[in-house]
Amino acid sequence: MSNEFFALDSEGGDPLWYLQVLMTIKASGDKTGGALGLLDFKTPAGQTPLHVHHHEDEGWYLLEGQISCTCGEESVTAGPGASEHGLEIIELPQWDKKEEAKR
Repeated sequence: MSNEFFALDSEGGDPLWYLQVLMTIKASGDKTGGALGLLDFKTPAGQTPLHVHHHEDEGWYLLEGQISCTCGEESVTAGPGASEHGLEIIELPQWDKKEEAKR
């Protein structure tokens, strides 16, 4: 594990395709001493994978599109410029209000 300074431009990082979603790893746990991971997701409309986090927090900042998610009993629909942080987040793609790509 490393915890040294590094910087990337907007195109930098390690690309990875998963379920029609392009994820670019901007900062991995290996590069941040396990402090955090930072990914840039380019997600087609309706392709946000349903997932749950049981042991780690998740946060996001939405650049483009619209997304809805739920955490426990609370649900949120958000557009560009919105951010979120929570534990055990479940993202539900069928709640998307607009059929457009998300980033």
